Amino acid sequence: MAAAQTTRKSRPDTAEFDRLTEQEQRLSEEVHSTANAAARAELYARGSELLDRLADLRPTLGGRTRDIAPYVAERRNTARLFRTVAEIETSRAQLAAHGWYLPDPVPAIRGDVQGLADYLLALHTSVATRAAAGDARTEHARLTADVVALGYRHGRPHVLLIERGWPPHEGQLALPGGHVDPGEPTWAAARRELQEETGLTVGELRQVGVYSEPGRDPRGRYVTTAYLTQFDTLPEPTAGDDARAARWVPVNEVLSGERMAFDHAVIVRGAVRLTDQRS
Repeated sequence: MAAAQTTRKSRPDTAEFDRLTEQEQRLSEEVHSTANAAARAELYARGSELLDRLADLRPTLGGRTRDIAPYVAERRNTARLFRTVAEIETSRAQLAAHGWYLPDPVPAIRGDVQGLADYLLALHTSVATRAAAGDARTEHARLTADVVALGYRHGRPHVLLIERGWPPHEGQLALPGGHVDPGEPTWAAARRELQEETGLTVGELRQVGVYSEPGRDPRGRYVTTAYLTQFDTLPEPTAGDDARAARWVPVNEVLSGERMAFDHAVIVRGAVRLTDQRS
């Protein structure tokens, strides 16, 4: 008799099983009323733990094995499914932050492993198609920096230009400049590009503006930060790097129609306005 009492006392209280079953029902309702992918990922993760706990508890409550086994197997399978859905929802939330909106997995799955397999196949096809074609909602911009270097001869302003050695606009005049390296500030890139393409070093740089008009560069979306520096004379440049040649050009020629690459004539005009305001 004592041994039987000890066995009964060691069993988990059925109230715990009932409590978890109620939580399972509430969780299911909460999942279906929650649209946010990140929040649903958390709910599904909690649900998988709850289902595993129910599967652990059920055999301790007694009853026929043929009744217990299907319940435990169903809860284990659903727990695994929930963990997978939690990972999918986490990925959906991360991709949504970058403009990729993927379909809701729940209607496709409906608690069925084959439904999950079908969803993952469709998801893979969708991502592959977008990657191949390019997603119009996701635009990757590249950063550049350009320098308007002004010098003076007999009181006349000149601007330092390079002749581009590579496409696009090969052979056309342009401002010294180029790509911003990873981790590099735009002002440092501007100073570096000026030195590499013309051999000139500068101290103070003043920002002219940021130019981001779509279509300004035929290679894609390029955003440039333009800087202004000034010389009292016209120091002799030495062309290098991407520049085929480098020379000083009177500003009035640039503003009156000298053909330049990209939107660099617009940038020169902005720099001249800046010097007029400071004078």
